[in-house]
Amino acid sequence: MRRFILVLAALVLGQPAAAAEMRDFFSIDQSDWTILMRPYVGVGGSYIHHTGYDPNTPLSAEQWEIGGKAFGGFMVTPALNIEVAYHYLNKTPLKPELFGATEQSYAVAGSVMLFTKRFRLPWEGAYHRWFVRGGAAYKHITEDNILNPGPVRETEDGVAAIVGGGVEIEFNNYLFGRIEYEYISKIGTDKAINVQHTPISASLGIRF
Repeated sequence: MRRFILVLAALVLGQPAAAAEMRDFFSIDQSDWTILMRPYVGVGGSYIHHTGYDPNTPLSAEQWEIGGKAFGGFMVTPALNIEVAYHYLNKTPLKPELFGATEQSYAVAGSVMLFTKRFRLPWEGAYHRWFVRGGAAYKHITEDNILNPGPVRETEDGVAAIVGGGVEIEFNNYLFGRIEYEYISKIGTDKAINVQHTPISASLGIRF
């Protein structure tokens, strides 16, 4: 909250002290751009909101579901990661739930991640960093709906945008954890429900 107030003061009042602290929060040393190419993998659980409308029926998706993700990538430098992730987005009922219709999806995403500098945590040897991500995802949607004008089961896939952000905690030089929010956009469908997904996830990973 203190940092938010300082940033607001810098933007609105142009106070040098607040602007300096904002720069310090995002400042990255030259060593943060040293090429490392350290591979890593991880898994996590997600709480995912499905939001969308069927293009051919009055049904819609508007519900939270439990899902998961698995990811791997490279720490190119301490400030830059590239990552591929599989998102299991689970199945959700379509509303109103009178017809037993469902939507089930998964996505495979590739993204670039940018990190702030490291901040020390209260316990020895642990640090945290904030990050943002952006990229693209292949999304596959399966809808089972007896109201469909064609087959009961409609499937569609396409390319979605993915953006997100969160915090990464470094427990030691190898083990890390993340808490993050991601947004996987709609793909634009003709037959299956056109749905977006917003996972909130907690995960654990290991760097080699």
